[in-house]
Amino acid sequence: MKKSIANGVALVDFFGLAGADLVKCSFLLLKNFQEKWKEKLQLEKVNVDEELELAQSFGIQKHSYINFYSKMENLLKKLVGLHSKEALYEEVNQVL
Repeated sequence: MKKSIANGVALVDFFGLAGADLVKCSFLLLKNFQEKWKEKLQLEKVNVDEELELAQSFGIQKHSYINFYSKMENLLKKLVGLHSKEALYEEVNQVL
């Protein structure tokens, strides 16, 4: 994840196996955004069920968190729960 943060804004999708189909839909939307903003946005996924220690190191206690980090690894924004395509687009656009 550090490589991505060093290259621009990193969007980290913290997900779990509970509700995996919904999370998969969100991730596909985010992949489309990454293609649009490929120079500025790096996308990472963290399965909190498989990487609990890593998730906890970022303060993640539940599934369906999306965090945005700057080059300096500062938290820029935290989204909780599922969001519509339009809402996600607006959030990404604001951070970039």
